[in-house]
Amino acid sequence: MENKLIIKDFMSRKPRLSFFAIFTACIGIGLIVTQVQANIAEPSVASRNNPHYLPDEFNPKLQRIEDKIQMVKLEIKEAIRKANGEIAQDPETIHSIAFKGKTSSSKPTYDYTTGSSN
Repeated sequence: MENKLIIKDFMSRKPRLSFFAIFTACIGIGLIVTQVQANIAEPSVASRNNPHYLPDEFNPKLQRIEDKIQMVKLEIKEAIRKANGEIAQDPETIHSIAFKGKTSSSKPTYDYTTGSSN
Protein backbone atom coordinates (compact mmCIF):
# COMPACT_ATOMS: atom_id res chain seq x y z
CA MET A 1 0.00 0.00 0.00
CA GLU A 2 2.85 2.31 0.81
CA ASN A 3 4.48 1.65 -2.61
CA LYS A 4 1.29 2.68 -4.41
CA LEU A 5 1.24 5.97 -2.57
CA ILE A 6 4.87 6.65 -3.43
CA ILE A 7 4.25 5.92 -7.13
CA LYS A 8 1.10 8.08 -7.22
CA ASP A 9 2.89 10.89 -5.44
CA PHE A 10 5.82 10.71 -7.90
CA MET A 11 3.46 10.65 -10.91
CA SER A 12 1.53 13.67 -9.66
CA ARG A 13 4.70 15.68 -8.97
CA LYS A 14 6.57 14.73 -12.21
CA PRO A 15 4.03 13.78 -14.90
CA ARG A 16 6.38 14.18 -17.86
CA LEU A 17 9.13 12.10 -16.32
CA SER A 18 6.67 9.39 -15.27
CA PHE A 19 5.15 9.34 -18.78
CA PHE A 20 8.64 9.00 -20.27
CA ALA A 21 9.48 6.18 -17.84
CA ILE A 22 6.26 4.29 -18.64
CA PHE A 23 6.75 4.85 -22.39
CA THR A 24 10.36 3.61 -22.23
CA ALA A 25 9.29 0.53 -20.25
CA CYS A 26 6.58 -0.32 -22.80
CA ILE A 27 8.97 0.08 -25.74
CA GLY A 28 11.57 -2.06 -23.95
CA ILE A 29 9.05 -4.80 -23.27
CA GLY A 30 7.93 -4.68 -26.91
CA LEU A 31 11.51 -5.03 -28.14
CA ILE A 32 12.20 -7.90 -25.77
CA VAL A 33 9.05 -9.74 -26.87
CA THR A 34 9.95 -9.21 -30.54
CA GLN A 35 13.46 -10.56 -29.97
CA VAL A 36 12.11 -13.60 -28.12
CA GLN A 37 9.67 -14.32 -30.95
CA ALA A 38 12.47 -14.00 -33.52
CA ASN A 39 14.60 -16.46 -31.57
CA ILE A 40 11.70 -18.91 -31.34
CA ALA A 41 10.92 -18.79 -35.08
CA GLU A 42 14.40 -19.88 -36.22
CA PRO A 43 14.60 -23.14 -34.22
CA SER A 44 11.01 -24.00 -35.12
CA VAL A 45 11.95 -24.02 -38.83
CA ALA A 46 14.96 -26.16 -38.02
CA SER A 47 12.85 -28.53 -35.95
CA ARG A 48 10.43 -29.03 -38.87
CA ASN A 49 13.36 -30.14 -41.03
CA ASN A 50 14.89 -32.21 -38.23
CA PRO A 51 12.13 -33.20 -35.77
CA HIS A 52 14.26 -35.87 -34.04
CA TYR A 53 17.36 -33.67 -33.74
CA LEU A 54 19.55 -36.01 -35.75
CA PRO A 55 23.15 -35.04 -36.44
CA ASP A 56 23.61 -33.32 -39.80
CA GLU A 57 25.34 -36.28 -41.41
CA PHE A 58 22.33 -38.53 -40.67
CA ASN A 59 19.55 -36.03 -41.44
CA PRO A 60 18.01 -36.85 -44.84
CA LYS A 61 16.09 -33.54 -45.02
CA LEU A 62 19.18 -31.37 -44.57
CA GLN A 63 19.82 -29.21 -47.61
CA ARG A 64 23.54 -29.46 -48.24
CA ILE A 65 25.26 -27.09 -50.65
CA GLU A 66 27.30 -29.99 -52.05
CA ASP A 67 24.10 -31.78 -53.08
CA LYS A 68 22.80 -28.69 -54.86
CA ILE A 69 26.11 -28.21 -56.68
CA GLN A 70 26.12 -31.87 -57.74
CA MET A 71 22.56 -31.55 -59.10
CA VAL A 72 23.51 -28.44 -61.10
CA LYS A 73 26.59 -30.23 -62.50
CA LEU A 74 24.45 -33.17 -63.60
CA GLU A 75 21.92 -30.84 -65.24
CA ILE A 76 24.70 -29.04 -67.13
CA LYS A 77 26.25 -32.31 -68.29
CA GLU A 78 22.84 -33.53 -69.48
CA ALA A 79 22.19 -30.27 -71.32
CA ILE A 80 25.62 -30.43 -73.01
CA ARG A 81 25.05 -34.06 -74.00
CA LYS A 82 21.67 -33.20 -75.49
CA ALA A 83 23.10 -30.19 -77.29
CA ASN A 84 25.95 -32.25 -78.74
CA GLY A 85 23.49 -34.93 -79.85
CA GLU A 86 21.22 -32.38 -81.54
CA ILE A 87 24.14 -30.75 -83.34
CA ALA A 88 25.46 -34.10 -84.55
CA GLN A 89 22.01 -35.19 -85.78
CA ASP A 90 20.99 -31.98 -87.55
CA PRO A 91 23.48 -30.84 -90.20
CA GLU A 92 21.65 -27.54 -90.77
CA THR A 93 23.15 -24.59 -89.00
CA ILE A 94 21.38 -21.57 -87.65
CA HIS A 95 22.55 -19.51 -90.63
CA SER A 96 21.30 -22.02 -93.18
CA ILE A 97 17.89 -22.08 -91.51
CA ALA A 98 17.71 -18.30 -91.24
CA PHE A 99 18.71 -17.63 -94.84
CA LYS A 100 16.82 -20.54 -96.40
CA GLY A 101 14.96 -19.39 -99.52
CA LYS A 102 16.49 -15.91 -99.46
CA THR A 103 18.66 -14.54 -102.20
CA SER A 104 21.21 -11.92 -101.51
CA SER A 105 22.23 -9.18 -103.83
CA SER A 106 25.60 -7.57 -103.53
CA LYS A 107 25.12 -3.85 -103.81
CA PRO A 108 28.23 -1.85 -103.09
CA THR A 109 27.97 0.40 -100.07
CA TYR A 110 29.82 3.69 -100.27
CA ASP A 111 31.64 4.66 -97.12
CA TYR A 112 31.76 8.43 -96.90
CA THR A 113 34.35 8.49 -94.13
CA THR A 114 37.05 6.61 -96.07
CA GLY A 115 35.84 7.38 -99.59
CA SER A 116 35.70 3.73 -100.63
CA SER A 117 33.08 1.13 -101.27
CA ASN A 118 33.01 -2.49 -100.31
